[in-house]
Amino acid sequence: RKLDDLGFIWNLLDASWQEGFDYLRMYKDREGHCRVPIKHTENHYPLGQWVATQRSRAGSPERHKQLDRLGFILDPLEADWEDGLNFLKSYKNREGHCRVPQRHKEDGYRLGQWVSVQRTKLNTLSEKKRRRLDDLGFIWNILDADWEECFNLLNSYKDREGHCLVPTTYRENGFALGRWVSQQRSERKTLAAKRRQRLDDLGFVWNKLDNAWELGLSHLTRYRDRVGHCRVPKNYREDDYALGQWVINQRMRASTLSSERRRRLDELGFVWDTRHS
Repeated sequence: RKLDDLGFIWNLLDASWQEGFDYLRMYKDREGHCRVPIKHTENHYPLGQWVATQRSRAGSPERHKQLDRLGFILDPLEADWEDGLNFLKSYKNREGHCRVPQRHKEDGYRLGQWVSVQRTKLNTLSEKKRRRLDDLGFIWNILDADWEECFNLLNSYKDREGHCLVPTTYRENGFALGRWVSQQRSERKTLAAKRRQRLDDLGFVWNKLDNAWELGLSHLTRYRDRVGHCRVPKNYREDDYALGQWVINQRMRASTLSSERRRRLDELGFVWDTRHS
């Protein structure tokens, strides 16, 4: 009893374990989690090594309960996964999305590589893990995500400009939207039917020659809206576009233009014969 009153340690192994647990609890209270780096020391105590030891050794049920109540993950693979998820959360909170570059490291952690592994394991991940990633806005198919992002940029361009006639070298918010539009035209036959339909609904121009004609019509429309007529001077340029020459070409090709194009020009008030205008 006198030894107990003095705080005598009867079982050195139990005391050693309790010391590590107490340091882990201090770490959890401060950091909010039990993900201790392997080289971390807490008040000069090698807590990271102690944590690794708990995962590698089979402890008593009572010790497991104590660790569970603290939120400790005994399975090293599960612990690694939780580490990746928490680093992804930090990235998402800062960047606003989960599109992590392949080689990105988050505080030294290879987060880009971890994200890639999750995509390859889509069919083998547990439903709980998939749901947690989904709740975070995880992108499973990066190619689909890229296409959706580009489509949304094209939609914004259409809302602003009134058409989908994006110049080849044009960039929208730093993205090469004109090049993406050209790519959709070249891949028209292999595009999924759903994607082709969405582009059609947006008023997408598939044929390059049609694109050139539509570009001229859009410039003529702006000219007519501003000036009030379609009598464009021969050498006139609209936003550096040779609109006067385009108008002359339409008159020269009047007999070969499709009925649809003639109708659209007529509705705009196009002047076919300048001698009687």
